[in-house]
Amino acid sequence: MEYLSGGDLHEYIEKCGPLPLEKIRSISAEILCGLQYLHTMGIVHRDIKAKNILLDKDGHIKITDFGTAVTDAYGKMIKGLVGTPCYMAPEMWSEKPYNWAVDYFAFGLTVYEMATGRSVMKAIFTCQPSYSSKMNPDLKDLFERLVCKDQENRRRLVRNLRSHPFFQSINWLELEEGKARSPCVMTRMSRFHNNWPVMGTRCDRCAWAHPNHLVWNRFHMFRPLRFSQSPLIGLLKQL
Repeated sequence: MEYLSGGDLHEYIEKCGPLPLEKIRSISAEILCGLQYLHTMGIVHRDIKAKNILLDKDGHIKITDFGTAVTDAYGKMIKGLVGTPCYMAPEMWSEKPYNWAVDYFAFGLTVYEMATGRSVMKAIFTCQPSYSSKMNPDLKDLFERLVCKDQENRRRLVRNLRSHPFFQSINWLELEEGKARSPCVMTRMSRFHNNWPVMGTRCDRCAWAHPNHLVWNRFHMFRPLRFSQSPLIGLLKQL
């Protein structure tokens, strides 16, 4: 199994706070590539979150933890209250059939965390996530598309995200071929997990970024988590 020395995105956000726009753009573009690859393979992850986005030493991401994934969902509607509660899409809480669009809702909350440095739990419990009036308008529009509460509208809004103005500077061919450079490259590595490495702004060499490399090819054999007994259920369903 590949060793990813950069830790997870949640830890990185906790250490660095709100990320600069170029880092948000780079990480978001790679997550988008990974999700699109998964969905074309008929896989719905159902637990996208910052803790499941790992970073390698060159600052490129990999999506991990497929314990709640559905692997034969191409063109199908699925059901199940699984995943991490504060990242679940409204249709999951409503126990309605859903598809790949739930991953984009969770992706949007991950973008929110990168942009604000705030806990996604705070965003959910205030019902309407708040952000600075100085937020880049393209980033704000991307976020609002991803977290659209109506799943039908969300599916429509996210279909052509590669053409979104926020990603205008992304060369998608280079990204998929592993030629794109990440602004999140590690500049100092640590021997110990608890001693978080420092992130730099320059990249000495490229790392693979093709969708095949954005996703771990090992599926964790865990049973899907269910929260029907959680005290959070009643509260979150009312949002």
